[in-house]
Amino acid sequence: MAKIVFSFFLTIFLFFVTSWVVSYEKISLVDNDNEQSLEISTRNAVTNSVNLGVLRTSEKISLNQNAQEEILIRQYADSVGFYRGDRTLNIYKFDVGGGSPLMATEAFANIQGESAITKDINQETRSRTIQIIEARKTIR
Repeated sequence: MAKIVFSFFLTIFLFFVTSWVVSYEKISLVDNDNEQSLEISTRNAVTNSVNLGVLRTSEKISLNQNAQEEILIRQYADSVGFYRGDRTLNIYKFDVGGGSPLMATEAFANIQGESAITKDINQETRSRTIQIIEARKTIR
């Protein structure tokens, strides 16, 4: 009888451990997806928004702020692979005293638990990235 009770409790324990691991695996997927999407979209936004006219005339890099924001939002929306939950994207643009322009972005992804174990748990992941673009020092 003791072996039957022990095996029953062991089966229930293994079931809960398995369901817990499966429930929390989504958080890892969302975190990786958010981080990669943000990094790729920020890099592409900064690279594609370089104002080439200013670069050719004064050999100084400047970014087109309107194009930069539009490209970032479009690229981030296209590169997201996990669509459940809410996402928030914060954009910080800096032009440091005539130095190299940079763009810092921050993204939050919220996911609500779906299983019986994680039903009341709201998980949030946060990813941040900074993209700096610099000109080469050229001597003419």
